[in-house]
Amino acid sequence: MKFPKQNIDISEYYSEIKALLGDNDCAIFIDTNILSQLYRLNDKARQDFYKWVESCGDRFHIPPRREAKFFP
Repeated sequence: MKFPKQNIDISEYYSEIKALLGDNDCAIFIDTNILSQLYRLNDKARQDFYKWVESCGDRFHIPPRREAKFFP
């Protein structure tokens, strides 16, 4: 079986993601790979991420199983 070739306009894709992240009705869920990458970020980048998470308010969610893994 062959899958159809898809051409993605990367700038359009990034624009759509940016619009979704700015939409107050859009819930944001993260999983293990994002949490594990926080350890690799420098302090400034990590603090920027935390500020962004705070700005998301109730839209930001960590699934309970992932939360238990990183925040026992």
